[in-house]
Amino acid sequence: MGETRVIHISGIESGNVSKIWNKCSKFLELANNKSQEELSLEDIKELCENQEMQLWVIFDDNEKIYGAGATQIIDYPNKTVCRIVTLGGVEFKKWKHTLSTIEEWARHMECEALEMFCRKGFKKELEDYEYKEIYTVLGKKLISYH
Repeated sequence: MGETRVIHISGIESGNVSKIWNKCSKFLELANNKSQEELSLEDIKELCENQEMQLWVIFDDNEKIYGAGATQIIDYPNKTVCRIVTLGGVEFKKWKHTLSTIEEWARHMECEALEMFCRKGFKKELEDYEYKEIYTVLGKKLISYH
């Protein structure tokens, strides 16, 4: 039988983003490929290095990386929210529990809520963790005639 590995998530300090980027960017790319390309991977890296976003890496005790994500603190007029901007990886069922670490960090940052734009599959996976669909975001790529 295979051993059970404990999976962790850790926020990466802005000064260390470039040191781990090559090991985790492929997981960010998995998620980003399903977006409307609002941000490139280079944009995300730069925003994390400039402390405008936060990089998170999901890994086990043997330092095998399962995924990565980026968060951003959003100051709305009526409340502060932590947004999971992108989150990608493999074997999500094994590490979805680690999102509680982001939640705790967000509370520490005085956020009142956490939000994420995600695919339908995440909704079902996260129902047991009290995540609820608030609204639906639709998108359409527009063709420029310039």
